[in-house]
Amino acid sequence: MSKRLSIVITGRNDNYGGDFNRRLQNTIHCLFHWLNHYKISSEIVFVNYNPLKDEAPIDEMITIPAATDLVNVREVTVSAEAHEKILAKYATVCKPVPVMEFIAKNIGIRRAKGEFVLATNADVIFD
Repeated sequence: MSKRLSIVITGRNDNYGGDFNRRLQNTIHCLFHWLNHYKISSEIVFVNYNPLKDEAPIDEMITIPAATDLVNVREVTVSAEAHEKILAKYATVCKPVPVMEFIAKNIGIRRAKGEFVLATNADVIFD
């Protein structure tokens, strides 16, 4: 059965802002709770963009809820090599940053399986 809603979030394992892991954990937990509560067939797509090789993987830093009949969480990883190709392509129009947030969101959107897509940030809590 296809999903009704795909929610796309991006980040990486650098604990951006000093508490990224906590913010991401809270967002995924709250989304997972409300999607199940309101019985919305959905997926949460986390785009793991340009992860640091010398840090633990993001899925070891946070707890990913086990899939239910309605909701699952999946990860799409954009490697450092792919990031370098993206930087090279856009070198004349953007700064070399470690996370190309909007490109990462578009990568997640293109891989989303839902009829509808919501691109959001890792620190947005929906009530």
